[in-house]
Amino acid sequence: MNALGHMSAGLGSYIEDKEATRFDSYVDKDGGEHRSISDNPFIILSADNSNQIRTLRNTVKEKNIPFTDFTNTMTVGTFATYESMRLSFSQIVRRSTMPAV
Repeated sequence: MNALGHMSAGLGSYIEDKEATRFDSYVDKDGGEHRSISDNPFIILSADNSNQIRTLRNTVKEKNIPFTDFTNTMTVGTFATYESMRLSFSQIVRRSTMPAV
């Protein structure tokens, strides 16, 4: 559920026309109102190996289809642990893409 929450927030940030998100309110048999229920389903994929997901990810990027993803490495430890890992990785990537002097 944590991954689904993160992905929902990420995809929601792409939407400029909030009316197009089609959130509805439903009333149950006891008259209780349930607000902000999305008409849009979630499609959750898994794969036998990361190459299958990478291929799909590249395809949707090429077709400009909005998407988000969440990897199992994002669920290790606390937020502080994740943030430390993310920042370390960002520094490695930045160094590897810097021009040689």
